[in-house]
Amino acid sequence: MSENSKLGLQYFSDNLHYHQHEAEYWLNQLKELGVSWLALDSTNLIAIPEPFLAELLKLNITPIIRFNFPYSLQKPPHEFQLILTYYQKIGIHYMVFFDQPNSQGFWSEKEWLHGDIVERFIDLFLPYAKLAIANGIQPIFPPLVVADEYWDTAFIKLALQSLVRRCEKCVLDQLLISAYAHVFDLSRPLNWGAGGPQRFPEARPFSLPGHSQDQKGLHIDDWYSAIAKEVLGHPLPMVLFEGDQTVNLNQLAELSQLDERRLKIIKSLLHINSFPSPFANGNEIISFSDNTICFVFSQLVEQIFSDTNYLAWYDSYRNPKPFSLQVKAWMGSSRYGYTSLGSANGHHQLVLLIPPLPEAQLNAELAQIQPYLLQKQPKIVFSVDEALQAEHVALISHLNAFSTEELERLNKQPSEIEWL
Repeated sequence: MSENSKLGLQYFSDNLHYHQHEAEYWLNQLKELGVSWLALDSTNLIAIPEPFLAELLKLNITPIIRFNFPYSLQKPPHEFQLILTYYQKIGIHYMVFFDQPNSQGFWSEKEWLHGDIVERFIDLFLPYAKLAIANGIQPIFPPLVVADEYWDTAFIKLALQSLVRRCEKCVLDQLLISAYAHVFDLSRPLNWGAGGPQRFPEARPFSLPGHSQDQKGLHIDDWYSAIAKEVLGHPLPMVLFEGDQTVNLNQLAELSQLDERRLKIIKSLLHINSFPSPFANGNEIISFSDNTICFVFSQLVEQIFSDTNYLAWYDSYRNPKPFSLQVKAWMGSSRYGYTSLGSANGHHQLVLLIPPLPEAQLNAELAQIQPYLLQKQPKIVFSVDEALQAEHVALISHLNAFSTEELERLNKQPSEIEWL
């Protein structure tokens, strides 16, 4: 596994995947993917089983516990004492209290209309944060709704100013902040917002000049860090969560564009620079700042009737998606010293050539040859031109999508052809 990587995933939100059989399966998957952070939701005060958490820590995967109570269902802080003591003994260090407190959905209608939302949230947040600190756990300020309702950058600035005004130095010394990063809007470049307000000083709440950019992108950490530095004199450690905005896949040019973005982000999080992307070339990702400790992808497995299944790493049958298989290939090469992804002359030794396919068919085809993919670690390509650079080309025999001319071009090369 890639030690100290910034790659995180959100685990199942139910309590059905902590028992031994399920836990063993998914922990093995996380290990193969190089995951170093795992977000665990808790909608009640039922503790996550110790064997599961202990195994996570043994694998060098850091748990982040998320208590996502809305205002109307909040639990009194004293009710958390027992479970925090339990988590402290196991070795839990990070905990998020609440979610999206700048949204009307978090509050009752009466509370939302009452005003002073920021101050009243700080009143609500502080007892939980202090209790966590007393138990050796660092509190994480919850992620906010981005660029909607109560503007998130204004909310986080006022919240930090409130903590300073209240002289809550103990909390500020231990506090982390978090944010939702929206990265899959293909109408915006992947590096949208990089540089923060220093680079785009004309950006204002609810006002974005045509040549400017804002915080609604991958580099929202630059915007929040700038705010923390302005208020506190220094940035705070940050956790990024993937925003789960609904995207109509019919509006996407190609599935490969979405996977390309995923893989660029993952390569940066895993500190993988030597392995080439199996998808189209494009601008490389601007690295995350040092104070961003992890990026947590939002959905592990497809769910029935979910509008965000395009974000899932596994389909509903627990088969890894194509980009997940590529991550496993990277990690396998890194862990065991395989050289199948590259050679001294910069060419790939082994590629799997697949024609462009609909998402469902592509997933099904790759699932059928998963043992081959994990054993051979090929680079997946979608054009003959890319395959011509390889020393060994594998094709799936029943996919008769390439023309006779294209196949002749392959046969004229010194590459070895293998039909699966």
